[in-house]
Amino acid sequence: MGPVVTLISPMDKPILWSTVEQGFLNWFTFYLGHACILFGGAYLYLYGFTGYKFGKQAIFKAMITGAMVILGVETWNRFFGTNYIIGDITGALGIEDMPRLYVLILIFTVGNIYIALGLSFVYFFKPIYERNNDNQLHKTWCQISFTFLKTKFNKSKNVKINKKDE
Repeated sequence: MGPVVTLISPMDKPILWSTVEQGFLNWFTFYLGHACILFGGAYLYLYGFTGYKFGKQAIFKAMITGAMVILGVETWNRFFGTNYIIGDITGALGIEDMPRLYVLILIFTVGNIYIALGLSFVYFFKPIYERNNDNQLHKTWCQISFTFLKTKFNKSKNVKINKKDE
C-alpha cells in the first residue's frame, strides 16, 4: 500500500529538480525503491511464485490487522507520550487541530476503505501461472484485448477485400 501512495501522491519527499546537493540521487533512490517494491511484489504474486491465491477473507483479515495496529500504536502513544502513525497521518492531511477521537474515527473508516480498495487489485488480478511457471492458468486481460482487436481488425480487412472483389 505504501509504495502505491508514494508513487501517486508523494508529500515532502525528494524532488527531481531539487537544488539540494544530490537531489537527483535522493529522488532516484526514493522512487526507484518504491517502484521496485510495488512491481516486484506484483510480479511475484501474478506469476505464481508464492502459490498464494488472494480472497475476500484475506482482505478482511488485512482490515482487522490494520485496525489492531492502529489501536496498539495509539495505546503506545498515549502511554509513552509519542505521536507515531497518527501524527504522520494528521501531518500529511493537514488536520493537526482535529480532536484525536475524530482522527481515529477517520482513520478507521477511510483507512479500512483504503485497504479494501488497494487490495482489490490483487483480488481481481488472479495469478496468471501455476507455481513454478509450468502452465498458464488463464489468459491475461492484455491477451484477451489483443485477441479481440486482432479479430476485429481481420474482419474489417476481410470486408474491405470482399468489397474490392465485387
